[in-house]
Amino acid sequence: MDLAPDLSNILASALAPGYMWVAFAVILIAFIIVSWVLVYHWLNYSFKLKTIRRVMYLYFSIGGALIIAMLVSLVSYSS
Repeated sequence: MDLAPDLSNILASALAPGYMWVAFAVILIAFIIVSWVLVYHWLNYSFKLKTIRRVMYLYFSIGGALIIAMLVSLVSYSS
């Protein structure tokens, strides 16, 4: 009994570009919501504006780089 062809078919259908775009959209929406909540709390409940600016710069630089990397990977995977 060979399970390898069935497993490869399941993985190929699960990793279809359409599903990957939906997953990317969900991750992007979650990132936007979490970012909005964090910025709100950082600006309203922080004491040192200089520290918060550094944290926000770091958060959005790394988060933005990861989102761009996911987008580039997805575009290259889809084409």
